[in-house]
Formats: sequence, structure tokens, C-alpha cells
Amino acid sequence: MKERLIATCEKKEKISTYALIVSTPQKYGRLMKTLLDIALSTKRLNNLIPFALTRDDSAGYYALVAHQARFIENHRNIPIMNVPIQAESIEGSQGISLTKALYTNSAIQRLAFNAQNNK
Repeated sequence: MKERLIATCEKKEKISTYALIVSTPQKYGRLMKTLLDIALSTKRLNNLIPFALTRDDSAGYYALVAHQARFIENHRNIPIMNVPIQAESIEGSQGISLTKALYTNSAIQRLAFNAQNNK
């Protein structure tokens, strides 16, 4: 599930971002840890944020949440390819244009059109 993460650290401002949270009942905790250790033993995941760090290493947790916040800010742009410039005024089957449909979606913060690449 998508959740909001908040981190604080001495003399630094509070950071807030979103992340995909994976949780398991406590009785499966040891099994989940073993599965994650096996799955991740050959891979390096820079975007895994263990909640235990909030107690064990708050500065490390803060750094990981800050990294996640930068990642989300820089990589959440999703291009929609082959969009003609007329998409702003052509109404679709729902009676609204693509531009209006995107602007009325509360999860979308901004739109941009690249005429050279039609996206």
C-alpha cells in the first residue's frame, strides 16, 4: 500500500514523502526477514527503507527518506506519447478533453507538452 513517510533529524527540517509499504503480521516477521535476505542477497536496493532505522539510526533513516523524496520528485513524470497538440481541444467519449481530464485529477500536479516529441 502507498503510505506517507515522515523523517526528522536534529537541526534539519522535517521530510515527508510517499513510498510503497510492505508489512506482514508479527508472527511472520522472522520468515519475511529470511525471504528478504535471500531475495536481496545478490542485489543492491537503494530504495529499501527499513522502519527499524527510526530507532537504531535516525540519521540514516532520515538520509534514506530524503533520497526517496528526491527520487519521487525527479522520477514521477510520466510521458504520454503520440499526443497531438489538438488534444487540448478535442473532446473524447466522456465529453472532456485529455487536458481537462488530466487537470481535474487531484494526483496530477502539473502538465507540460513537448511539441517536438508529441508528448
